[in-house]
This record gives sequence, C-alpha cells and structure tokens, in this order.
Amino acid sequence: MVGGHLERRYVHVLAPMLFPEKNQGIALQRIAFGQSDLLPFYGSSELVKPAPNKAADFFRIYPTGFSVFTVGKAGAASLILLQKLSAMGSDLRGKKVVISISPTWFFHQNIPATYYDGNFSLLQAGELIYSRHLSFDLKRDVARRMLEYPKTLEKSVLLAFTLRQLASDSPINRVMYYGTVPFGLLENEILRMQDHCEMLYYICKEWWQLHAHVRHVPQTIDWNRLFADAAAQVRAHNDSDPEPVGPENGAELFVTGEQNAQEWVDFELLLRGLNELGARPLLLSIPIDGRYFDQFGVGRRFRDLYYKRIRGLAQVHDVPIVDFEGHDLDEDFLAGHHDHLTDKGWLYFDKAIDDFFHDRLVVQPRT
Repeated sequence: MVGGHLERRYVHVLAPMLFPEKNQGIALQRIAFGQSDLLPFYGSSELVKPAPNKAADFFRIYPTGFSVFTVGKAGAASLILLQKLSAMGSDLRGKKVVISISPTWFFHQNIPATYYDGNFSLLQAGELIYSRHLSFDLKRDVARRMLEYPKTLEKSVLLAFTLRQLASDSPINRVMYYGTVPFGLLENEILRMQDHCEMLYYICKEWWQLHAHVRHVPQTIDWNRLFADAAAQVRAHNDSDPEPVGPENGAELFVTGEQNAQEWVDFELLLRGLNELGARPLLLSIPIDGRYFDQFGVGRRFRDLYYKRIRGLAQVHDVPIVDFEGHDLDEDFLAGHHDHLTDKGWLYFDKAIDDFFHDRLVVQPRT
C-alpha cells in the first residue's frame, strides 16, 4: 500500500528517468497509463544514449501540456516490448503509446541472446503467458519464440514448463497449461508484491532528489526554426562503432539476413498483441544510415526491402507508422551508423510525438 501510494505520488518525477526497477517492473508503468498528461514511450538504446532534444528532456517541462514516460534499455527488441506492453493488461486498452523501432533489429537472422536475456523480466513474461486479454493462439506463438532463449527459462521452473505446454498445443498440453494457471497467477502475485517493494526501496533511496518540483512551462513551439537551428549544428557521424549493423558483408548477405530475420516474426507478434490489447499505438521507425550502407554496395533498392516490408506489416495490422524514410541519406539525422538520433533527428521524433498526443498526426499510407 505504501509502495503504491509513493508510486502515484512520484510517477511524474520519475517519468523521464530510466532505471531497472521501472524498466523491469510493471507497477509504475501501469500508473503511467492512467495519467492524462503522460505519454508512454517504449524503445531501446536510443532512449538511453545522451542526446540533445531527446524526448525525455524535450518534454520534461510539459511545453505543450504533456510529458513522456520513457521505458527502454539497450537491446530491447520486439519480443521484449511485447512482454512489457502485454503486462499492462486492461490498463492499455484505449491508451496511446509510442514505440521506437530500430532497423538493425531486422538485419541479422537472430538478435544476440544476450540482448534478450539482459532485458528479460520474469514478471512481465508471466503476465503475458497468463493474460486474460490475449488469445491462446498469440500466447502459443509467443511461447514458441520464448523457448528459443533457454537461459531465461532457468528463472522459473513453472514458466519453463508452461511455455512448453503452450508451444506444443495438443489437447493434453492445453489441459496441462490450464492446470498451471492457478500456480502461475500466484507466482505473478508474489512478483507484483516484490515489484512494489523494489519501487518503494528505490524511491526511499533516491528520495532526496525526487522532491524536485515538476515544472510546467507552456510554450509555442516553432518547429521549423528548431529544425533549422539543429541542421546548422551538424553532429559529425561517429563511424568507429565496432559492432557491425548489417551491410558490411555486401548486398547479397544483407538481403539474406534481412529477409530471414526472426525479428519480423517478433514484430508481427507485437502488432498482434497491440491490437488484442486494444492499444492506440504509434510506431516511429528510425531510418537507415543510407550513406554508410552505400559504402558496402547496399544501395537504396536493397534498403527499400526494409521500408516496404515494415510499412506493409503495419498497414496489415492497422497500426500507424512513421518511418522517416526521407531521411535515409540525411547525414545529420543519425549519430553514427547505429540506430541513434542526433539533436535534429530527435526533433523530428519529438514533433511526431507531439502531433500524436494532440491528435494532429496524419499518416499517409504508401506502397
């Protein structure tokens, strides 16, 4: 009870902050979806990397009447985001949520297991598997993907057993799955209590800096002037990133990896989950660093495979997406060839977020 009281009291102060208790739990996230002046924003390393005009900083003072509630960690791809959002259950119905999509998730056949393992939350996974708001078919398909990450199954014998019953999908396995439900709900309830305790501990530990007053400074934003100012202060690309992103081995291997990436399966699961949960999502897809890809012979016609496919899936599931494809060759939109935005890139994200919150965003379908 004390934890819940303090979570509601400090949710606006904690909204722009990123920390494990917020990212791996569900208590604070659920409260955020109930706030009319907070817009939940889920993503990956782009939310963590320091950058001017990052949404968490840009909207911190509620310039247009709201702030963003950020949730993210490096390596959080579609399957992890689905677990986080599914854990919101009925709290997500009818609520707006913004999701940042990183294109490099789709450029390798498999995302490193360490990314998934490092983002995995037993509570969020359990909430998904025992959710009353998701279809059996969706939970079955998600279970099959979760079983491909065996290290996370060591966290709970019950979860591992349940996932195997879901994935098998024979009549006897269904009976055995439903037989685990009371135990799964009990485990989830224990984990929820632990989540509240961890949030309570975090708030008490950081209490001295959480009493800063949440400032509301209404402003009229001249987006064109901000875009021009940011473009005049171009950040040089940092092309020394050691980790390859996909095009380094040439066009043929890039296309093979992109076409067969498991992330497409997970992305479609995410879209299905959002629809079944009744959410009102907006997808913001970071553009590809076309200039970097051109160096390895992966020209625009190869990169269009990504843009067309992700737009097509979003349209099939009636989920609006802004892919910023027009900035594919924009040298000052991305910081380096990884999926990180410059101050200019973040401004474009900020404007889309602002328009979405205020119901001004119009997404034109493209083929």
